[in-house]
Amino acid sequence: MTNGKIWGTGFETGTFSEVTAIIGSPVVTTEHVYAGIYAAKFPSRGDAVIQNFGVNPWFEVECAFMVTNLPTPWQTVMLAKLAKLGVSDLAFVRLAEVSGGTDYRIVIDKYFWGNVQVQSNPITINPLEWHVLRIRFVSDAVNGEFRAFLDGVEILANTGLNTSNVTGCDQII
Repeated sequence: MTNGKIWGTGFETGTFSEVTAIIGSPVVTTEHVYAGIYAAKFPSRGDAVIQNFGVNPWFEVECAFMVTNLPTPWQTVMLAKLAKLGVSDLAFVRLAEVSGGTDYRIVIDKYFWGNVQVQSNPITINPLEWHVLRIRFVSDAVNGEFRAFLDGVEILANTGLNTSNVTGCDQII
């Protein structure tokens, strides 16, 4: 962990050598690169990379993503899963179509206190364009928070929460 950054090579080694584990058949490619030379591509449902790190009472995760096709009505695209190793899933972050039409939102299923789901207001996601999603979590008995930003704009803000039952996050999938 350097300067608070857990991991951020952008796959610039040209391999997945710096991740903890690989699920399925993701590939490192030079197509549709956000920055640098390489990008990760997850061609099949369930493909993922896992990065473990030390437990932190707060974290901020930023990922750039591009979808080739928008979710069809009532479907979702998993963007990230945050977990505590060997204990539980903390949150699933998804891009979802929620109305049976073209109502796209970032949906976060928060399991770390009461199985709560929150949704952003409608957002615009254009296929084959890069978007940057940033998730911030703070564990605290009074001032816990969970925030999400899309392309630099805050789209979800849950603050003043009791998130003390979560002592931190140590895995990103």
